[in-house]
Amino acid sequence: MGGYPVDVELRQTQAEVHDSSGRLVRSTAGSTSKIGVDTAFDGDSWRVIAVGNAEDR
Repeated sequence: MGGYPVDVELRQTQAEVHDSSGRLVRSTAGSTSKIGVDTAFDGDSWRVIAVGNAEDR
């Protein structure tokens, strides 16, 4: 069984929530982060072995 590290970059754009009259209720800033996903193929299917901060690997 061989392992394969995969880096995933997540991007969230700024989000806004408005009430029914259109007034801004909440706003969140956008953000970017990276996670590391260690995967393995066992001969039949792919498995997730670990998920963590990509910079910590």
